[in-house]
Amino acid sequence: TTTVRNALSPTPTAAYSRPLIAVNSYSFGTKAVKAGQEFELLVNLGNRGQLSALNVVVTFEGTGFYPRSSGGVQTVGNIEPGGSCNFYQTFLVGEELAWQNTGTIKVTVVYSDPGGTSHTDVFNLTIGIVTPATYSATATPTASSKPQLVITGTTTDVAPLQPGSIFKLMLD
Repeated sequence: TTTVRNALSPTPTAAYSRPLIAVNSYSFGTKAVKAGQEFELLVNLGNRGQLSALNVVVTFEGTGFYPRSSGGVQTVGNIEPGGSCNFYQTFLVGEELAWQNTGTIKVTVVYSDPGGTSHTDVFNLTIGIVTPATYSATATPTASSKPQLVITGTTTDVAPLQPGSIFKLMLD
């Protein structure tokens, strides 16, 4: 049997002839994620494309997840084709997630290729949340003879608040 090839058939090209960033994995260790507590998210990004991803910047946002220390922005640097990098981002889990089983953190990755073209990839990371089993009684506080400031409510001129927002805080 003879195989005949058509000389006009195009040569297959690589699926991604540009950099292509993907979340290879993410984890938060064995510590349970609970409302009102901090946790450290480990993210592994990989470049599955054929060109270098330059000046990689990662931004985190999500309802009920508040980035700590970096304001939710991580500068990763460059990731070569087939390469990967690990980094940590610390979050505080808001009380509004206390009775949720899961929450979502949106990850936006912005980078450029060697030709200067900008690329953006967006990922959603699902985080399992441990709900409180029960609440137990707390001790009744003793009265203080010193004057105390009691804040009964707060409002802001920006809703919802996001890291980096400038806002006016009003206290009652």
